[in-house]
Amino acid sequence: MGPPVPPSSGSGGPTLQKNLIPDAHEVLQILWSKWRSLSGFKDYAHSIITEDGSDIYIFEPAPVGHENLFSIIQTDIPPNEQVSFVKALLVAFSSVPLSPQFSPWSLVLWNSLYTSSSWDKFQIRLNAKMAVPQLERIMSPAAAKLFLDSTIVLVGERLLVGIKAQMVAVRRKKPPDRDSALYDRLLQQYFAIIKEFQRRDMKVDQSWMSYLLNIM
Repeated sequence: MGPPVPPSSGSGGPTLQKNLIPDAHEVLQILWSKWRSLSGFKDYAHSIITEDGSDIYIFEPAPVGHENLFSIIQTDIPPNEQVSFVKALLVAFSSVPLSPQFSPWSLVLWNSLYTSSSWDKFQIRLNAKMAVPQLERIMSPAAAKLFLDSTIVLVGERLLVGIKAQMVAVRRKKPPDRDSALYDRLLQQYFAIIKEFQRRDMKVDQSWMSYLLNIM
């Protein structure tokens, strides 16, 4: 007996291929598994955002009958794992190439936020009063908050690493070579980031707070 014949559509073409495309919930489970196993996560994340014919909506509004991936993450992933998972996903998406054919507003926003060279520039680019309504057109309000929380923690922690290194370098210098004005500006940025983490009730590495308490 020969192999099964794929069912055909009314025009005579195969329809089996469409059925093989995973839906958003299945994609999330694959992503989740790859993230936890540290195997092929970035490549798979790239594939779902760049391949044509996908029914996965990430940075663009989902049509009726479909769901945004971040909205599903907010409902299906354990709450204590959501920020870490979204941070990993955003880092993976940060290296997706943009083009005139593919440059959704929210992905452009994310890339500009991720590359911010200072906390002040990050805050200006974020402009939460404008970003939140735009994000809520794409995903649920709870998912938009998760997206912003994850972004703030990811970028904030990256900036804290650089700020701390600069502060240590300044403190090692002796007067009159020590730039006290620069140190004060760095300290203000460091404090502002920690304050934002606390305002949003974000759980981050306690070493950031410990370092701040030690130098104040």
